[in-house]
Amino acid sequence: MQAWDLVDFTEFEMDLSGYSNFKGHDIKNVVPVISERGCPFKCTFCDMNIVQGRKLRRRTPQRFVDELEYLVNEKNQRFFTFMDDNLTVDNKHILGICNQILRRGLDIQFTTAGGLGMNSLKTEVIDAMVAAGMTSALLAPEHGSEYIRNTVIKKGLKRDTIYKVVEDLKKHRVSLAGNWIMGFPEDSNETLQETMDMIDELQLDRNWVGTLIPFPGTPVFDQCVRDKLFIEDIDMDNLWRVPVRAHQEGCVIKPYNMSLTELFDWRRKFIDIRFKYMRAL
Repeated sequence: MQAWDLVDFTEFEMDLSGYSNFKGHDIKNVVPVISERGCPFKCTFCDMNIVQGRKLRRRTPQRFVDELEYLVNEKNQRFFTFMDDNLTVDNKHILGICNQILRRGLDIQFTTAGGLGMNSLKTEVIDAMVAAGMTSALLAPEHGSEYIRNTVIKKGLKRDTIYKVVEDLKKHRVSLAGNWIMGFPEDSNETLQETMDMIDELQLDRNWVGTLIPFPGTPVFDQCVRDKLFIEDIDMDNLWRVPVRAHQEGCVIKPYNMSLTELFDWRRKFIDIRFKYMRAL
Protein backbone atom coordinates (compact mmCIF):
# COMPACT_ATOMS: atom_id res chain seq x y z
CA MET A 1 0.00 0.00 0.00
CA GLN A 2 1.15 3.53 -0.68
CA ALA A 3 2.00 5.73 2.31
CA TRP A 4 -1.38 7.43 2.45
CA ASP A 5 -0.78 8.30 6.11
CA LEU A 6 1.69 10.95 4.87
CA VAL A 7 -0.88 12.66 2.63
CA ASP A 8 -2.93 15.64 3.79
CA PHE A 9 -5.88 15.43 1.42
CA THR A 10 -7.03 18.98 2.24
CA GLU A 11 -4.01 20.25 0.28
CA PHE A 12 -5.36 18.66 -2.91
CA GLU A 13 -9.05 19.52 -2.77
CA MET A 14 -10.74 20.56 -6.02
CA ASP A 15 -14.12 21.73 -7.24
CA LEU A 16 -15.67 18.44 -8.38
CA SER A 17 -19.23 19.72 -8.82
CA GLY A 18 -19.13 18.70 -12.48
CA TYR A 19 -18.21 15.07 -11.74
CA SER A 20 -20.62 12.14 -11.83
CA ASN A 21 -21.60 11.97 -8.17
CA PHE A 22 -24.70 9.79 -8.28
CA LYS A 23 -24.48 8.84 -4.59
CA GLY A 24 -24.33 12.45 -3.45
CA HIS A 25 -21.08 12.12 -1.53
CA ASP A 26 -19.22 15.19 -0.30
CA ILE A 27 -16.32 14.71 -2.72
CA LYS A 28 -13.37 17.07 -2.85
CA ASN A 29 -10.68 14.68 -4.08
CA VAL A 30 -10.31 12.05 -6.76
CA VAL A 31 -7.92 9.47 -5.29
CA PRO A 32 -5.82 7.45 -7.79
CA VAL A 33 -5.41 3.75 -6.95
CA ILE A 34 -4.02 0.86 -8.99
CA SER A 35 -4.35 -2.92 -8.77
CA GLU A 36 -1.99 -4.08 -11.54
CA ARG A 37 0.78 -3.06 -13.92
CA GLY A 38 2.00 -4.37 -17.25
CA CYS A 39 0.42 -4.98 -20.65
CA PRO A 40 0.53 -8.18 -22.72
CA PHE A 41 -0.86 -6.55 -25.86
CA LYS A 42 1.02 -5.22 -28.89
CA CYS A 43 -0.84 -2.12 -30.12
CA THR A 44 1.58 -0.44 -32.51
CA PHE A 45 1.18 3.10 -31.11
CA CYS A 46 1.40 2.29 -27.39
CA ASP A 47 4.47 2.29 -25.16
CA MET A 48 2.81 0.72 -22.11
CA ASN A 49 4.52 -2.64 -22.55
CA ILE A 50 7.85 -0.79 -22.96
CA VAL A 51 7.37 1.23 -19.79
CA GLN A 52 5.79 -1.45 -17.61
CA GLY A 53 6.67 -4.74 -19.32
CA ARG A 54 4.42 -7.33 -20.93
CA LYS A 55 3.85 -9.40 -17.81
CA LEU A 56 0.81 -8.45 -15.71
CA ARG A 57 1.68 -8.04 -12.03
CA ARG A 58 -1.39 -7.87 -9.84
CA ARG A 59 -2.22 -7.18 -6.25
CA THR A 60 -4.83 -9.56 -4.90
CA PRO A 61 -8.38 -8.20 -4.78
CA GLN A 62 -8.23 -8.43 -0.97
CA ARG A 63 -5.04 -6.35 -0.72
CA PHE A 64 -6.34 -3.79 -3.20
CA VAL A 65 -9.65 -3.37 -1.39
CA ASP A 66 -7.76 -3.17 1.93
CA GLU A 67 -6.34 0.07 0.55
CA LEU A 68 -9.78 1.36 -0.44
CA GLU A 69 -11.14 0.48 2.99
CA TYR A 70 -8.28 2.32 4.69
CA LEU A 71 -8.91 5.43 2.59
CA VAL A 72 -12.63 5.32 3.39
CA ASN A 73 -12.29 4.74 7.14
CA GLU A 74 -9.10 6.65 7.94
CA LYS A 75 -9.08 9.43 5.34
CA ASN A 76 -12.81 9.84 4.62
CA GLN A 77 -12.26 9.43 0.88
CA ARG A 78 -15.03 7.93 -1.25
CA PHE A 79 -14.21 8.90 -4.83
CA PHE A 80 -11.51 6.95 -6.66
CA THR A 81 -9.94 6.62 -10.08
CA PHE A 82 -8.82 3.10 -10.91
CA MET A 83 -5.61 3.77 -12.84
CA ASP A 84 -5.15 0.25 -14.25
CA ASP A 85 -4.56 0.01 -17.99
CA ASN A 86 -5.90 -3.55 -18.07
CA LEU A 87 -8.48 -3.51 -15.30
CA THR A 88 -10.94 -5.88 -16.97
CA VAL A 89 -8.66 -8.13 -19.04
CA ASP A 90 -8.98 -10.86 -16.37
CA ASN A 91 -12.63 -11.17 -15.36
CA LYS A 92 -11.72 -13.14 -12.23
CA HIS A 93 -9.56 -10.25 -10.99
CA ILE A 94 -12.06 -7.44 -11.48
CA LEU A 95 -14.97 -9.55 -10.22
CA GLY A 96 -12.90 -10.35 -7.13
CA ILE A 97 -12.39 -6.62 -6.51
CA CYS A 98 -16.09 -5.87 -6.95
CA ASN A 99 -17.10 -8.73 -4.66
CA GLN A 100 -14.70 -7.51 -1.95
CA ILE A 101 -16.12 -3.97 -2.17
CA LEU A 102 -19.69 -5.26 -1.87
CA ARG A 103 -18.89 -7.79 0.86
CA ARG A 104 -17.33 -5.08 3.02
CA GLY A 105 -20.17 -2.66 2.37
CA LEU A 106 -17.88 0.12 1.12
CA ASP A 107 -19.97 3.08 0.04
CA ILE A 108 -17.72 4.42 -2.72
CA GLN A 109 -17.77 5.69 -6.27
CA PHE A 110 -15.09 5.12 -8.87
CA THR A 111 -14.19 5.94 -12.43
CA THR A 112 -11.65 4.32 -14.75
CA ALA A 113 -8.64 6.21 -16.07
CA GLY A 114 -7.35 3.64 -18.53
CA GLY A 115 -9.50 2.74 -21.51
CA LEU A 116 -11.34 -0.43 -20.53
CA GLY A 117 -10.53 -3.42 -22.71
CA MET A 118 -13.78 -3.96 -24.57
CA ASN A 119 -13.03 -7.54 -25.66
CA SER A 120 -13.17 -8.71 -22.05
CA LEU A 121 -15.88 -6.36 -20.79
CA LYS A 122 -18.63 -8.94 -20.38
CA THR A 123 -22.18 -8.16 -19.25
CA GLU A 124 -21.67 -9.70 -15.80
CA VAL A 125 -18.49 -7.65 -15.31
CA ILE A 126 -20.29 -4.42 -16.18
CA ASP A 127 -23.11 -5.27 -13.78
CA ALA A 128 -20.65 -6.04 -10.97
CA MET A 129 -18.62 -2.85 -11.51
CA VAL A 130 -21.73 -0.68 -11.42
CA ALA A 131 -22.95 -2.44 -8.28
CA ALA A 132 -19.56 -1.81 -6.66
CA GLY A 133 -19.70 1.92 -7.42
CA MET A 134 -18.57 2.66 -10.98
CA THR A 135 -20.14 5.94 -12.06
CA SER A 136 -17.97 6.76 -15.07
CA ALA A 137 -16.17 4.53 -17.58
CA LEU A 138 -13.55 5.27 -20.18
CA LEU A 139 -13.68 3.00 -23.23
CA ALA A 140 -11.00 2.52 -25.87
CA PRO A 141 -12.38 1.80 -29.34
CA GLU A 142 -9.41 3.86 -30.67
CA HIS A 143 -10.70 4.10 -34.25
CA GLY A 144 -13.88 3.71 -36.29
CA SER A 145 -12.12 2.07 -39.23
CA GLU A 146 -11.84 -1.71 -39.01
CA TYR A 147 -8.70 -1.51 -41.16
CA ILE A 148 -6.97 1.06 -38.95
CA ARG A 149 -8.14 -0.51 -35.69
CA ASN A 150 -7.16 -4.08 -36.40
CA THR A 151 -4.68 -4.15 -39.29
CA VAL A 152 -2.72 -0.99 -38.49
CA ILE A 153 -3.07 -0.77 -34.69
CA LYS A 154 -3.42 -4.56 -34.26
CA LYS A 155 -6.05 -4.11 -31.57
CA GLY A 156 -8.11 -7.17 -32.44
CA LEU A 157 -11.42 -5.51 -31.55
CA LYS A 158 -14.51 -6.25 -33.63
CA ARG A 159 -17.11 -3.62 -34.43
CA ASP A 160 -19.94 -5.74 -32.99
CA THR A 161 -18.12 -6.00 -29.66
CA ILE A 162 -17.84 -2.21 -29.38
CA TYR A 163 -21.56 -1.73 -29.92
CA LYS A 164 -22.52 -4.56 -27.54
CA VAL A 165 -20.40 -3.14 -24.69
CA VAL A 166 -21.86 0.35 -25.12
CA GLU A 167 -25.38 -1.11 -25.23
CA ASP A 168 -24.77 -2.97 -21.96
CA LEU A 169 -23.29 0.07 -20.24
CA LYS A 170 -26.14 2.35 -21.28
CA LYS A 171 -28.52 0.16 -19.27
CA HIS A 172 -26.90 1.65 -16.17
CA ARG A 173 -26.43 5.11 -14.76
CA VAL A 174 -22.83 5.46 -15.93
CA SER A 175 -21.20 8.39 -17.69
CA LEU A 176 -19.35 7.10 -20.76
CA ALA A 177 -16.25 8.45 -22.47
CA GLY A 178 -14.43 7.17 -25.52
CA ASN A 179 -10.73 7.29 -26.35
CA TRP A 180 -10.07 7.73 -30.07
CA ILE A 181 -6.92 8.43 -32.07
CA MET A 182 -6.62 10.30 -35.37
CA GLY A 183 -3.64 10.83 -37.65
CA PHE A 184 -2.13 7.39 -38.16
CA PRO A 185 0.19 7.20 -41.18
CA GLU A 186 -2.47 5.15 -43.01
CA ASP A 187 -5.36 7.48 -42.12
CA SER A 188 -7.35 9.17 -44.87
CA ASN A 189 -10.46 11.29 -45.20
CA GLU A 190 -12.42 8.05 -45.55
CA THR A 191 -11.04 6.34 -42.43
CA LEU A 192 -11.49 9.46 -40.30
CA GLN A 193 -15.06 9.72 -41.54
CA GLU A 194 -15.56 6.17 -40.23
CA THR A 195 -14.45 7.34 -36.79
CA MET A 196 -16.82 10.30 -36.97
CA ASP A 197 -19.66 7.99 -38.03
CA MET A 198 -19.00 5.64 -35.11
CA ILE A 199 -18.94 8.54 -32.66
CA ASP A 200 -22.30 9.68 -34.03
CA GLU A 201 -23.73 6.16 -33.75
CA LEU A 202 -22.44 5.31 -30.25
CA GLN A 203 -23.29 8.74 -28.79
CA LEU A 204 -20.99 8.53 -25.77
CA ASP A 205 -21.13 11.41 -23.30
CA ARG A 206 -17.55 12.49 -23.99
CA ASN A 207 -15.33 11.72 -26.95
CA TRP A 208 -11.62 12.34 -26.51
CA VAL A 209 -10.09 12.20 -29.98
CA GLY A 210 -6.35 12.57 -29.54
CA THR A 211 -3.83 13.15 -32.27
CA LEU A 212 -1.32 10.34 -32.75
CA ILE A 213 1.88 10.93 -30.77
CA PRO A 214 4.56 8.46 -31.95
CA PHE A 215 6.45 7.33 -28.83
CA PRO A 216 10.09 6.22 -29.21
CA GLY A 217 10.41 2.45 -29.13
CA THR A 218 7.01 1.78 -30.72
CA PRO A 219 6.54 0.41 -34.24
CA VAL A 220 4.68 3.52 -35.35
CA PHE A 221 7.58 5.74 -34.25
CA ASP A 222 10.06 3.70 -36.28
CA GLN A 223 7.68 3.88 -39.26
CA CYS A 224 7.39 7.66 -39.00
CA VAL A 225 11.15 8.11 -38.77
CA ARG A 226 11.76 5.74 -41.68
CA ASP A 227 9.20 7.39 -43.95
CA LYS A 228 9.92 10.95 -42.80
CA LEU A 229 6.34 11.63 -41.70
CA PHE A 230 7.08 14.11 -38.90
CA ILE A 231 5.73 17.53 -39.80
CA GLU A 232 8.69 19.24 -38.17
CA ASP A 233 12.25 17.99 -37.91
CA ILE A 234 12.93 16.07 -34.72
CA ASP A 235 16.09 15.91 -32.65
CA MET A 236 16.30 12.32 -31.44
CA ASP A 237 18.58 13.31 -28.55
CA ASN A 238 16.29 16.03 -27.23
CA LEU A 239 12.74 14.77 -27.77
CA TRP A 240 12.09 15.10 -24.06
CA ARG A 241 12.60 18.86 -24.27
CA VAL A 242 9.58 19.40 -26.55
CA PRO A 243 6.26 18.86 -24.75
CA VAL A 244 3.53 17.10 -26.71
CA ARG A 245 0.17 15.76 -25.61
CA ALA A 246 -2.44 13.67 -27.35
CA HIS A 247 -5.21 16.25 -27.01
CA GLN A 248 -3.25 19.23 -28.29
CA GLU A 249 -4.72 21.16 -31.18
CA GLY A 250 -1.89 20.46 -33.58
CA CYS A 251 -0.62 17.23 -35.13
CA VAL A 252 2.86 15.71 -35.09
CA ILE A 253 2.93 13.60 -38.26
CA LYS A 254 1.35 13.79 -41.71
CA PRO A 255 -0.46 10.68 -43.00
CA TYR A 256 0.63 9.34 -46.38
CA ASN A 257 -2.57 10.21 -48.22
CA MET A 258 -3.73 13.46 -46.60
CA SER A 259 -2.79 17.09 -46.99
CA LEU A 260 -2.00 19.14 -43.91
CA THR A 261 -5.10 21.22 -44.59
CA GLU A 262 -7.30 18.12 -44.55
CA LEU A 263 -5.56 16.83 -41.43
CA PHE A 264 -6.07 20.02 -39.46
CA ASP A 265 -9.66 20.34 -40.64
CA TRP A 266 -10.35 16.94 -39.12
CA ARG A 267 -8.49 17.91 -35.95
CA ARG A 268 -10.88 20.81 -35.46
CA LYS A 269 -13.95 18.67 -36.22
CA PHE A 270 -12.97 16.12 -33.58
CA ILE A 271 -12.28 18.80 -30.98
CA ASP A 272 -15.68 20.35 -31.64
CA ILE A 273 -17.56 17.05 -31.18
CA ARG A 274 -16.19 16.26 -27.70
CA PHE A 275 -19.38 16.94 -25.76
CA LYS A 276 -21.98 16.73 -28.52
CA TYR A 277 -23.79 13.74 -26.99
CA MET A 278 -23.49 14.54 -23.28
CA ARG A 279 -26.51 13.11 -21.46
CA ALA A 280 -28.23 14.37 -18.32
CA LEU A 281 -27.87 11.28 -16.14
